[in-house]
Amino acid sequence: MCARRLFVVGIGPGGGTSMTVEALEAITCCDVVCGYSTYLELVADIVQGKRLISSGMMREVERCRQAVSYTHLRAHETRHDL
Repeated sequence: MCARRLFVVGIGPGGGTSMTVEALEAITCCDVVCGYSTYLELVADIVQGKRLISSGMMREVERCRQAVSYTHLRAHETRHDL
């Protein structure tokens, strides 16, 4: 499900307890999670051991750019490793 993909998911109100199964699966299979630092704290048990890219409130566009940049970089690294 995760190989070479970028997911945009919501964790729902209250963190992991109200998250959809699809969101949980996407977060679980990823090796990097980018998000608002407070929300990442709400799902700390789910993102444990993953590389986290976080920032404060009102930085949504910046976080999206970081996620896309990271995905682009990884795609080029993977292509060169083939």
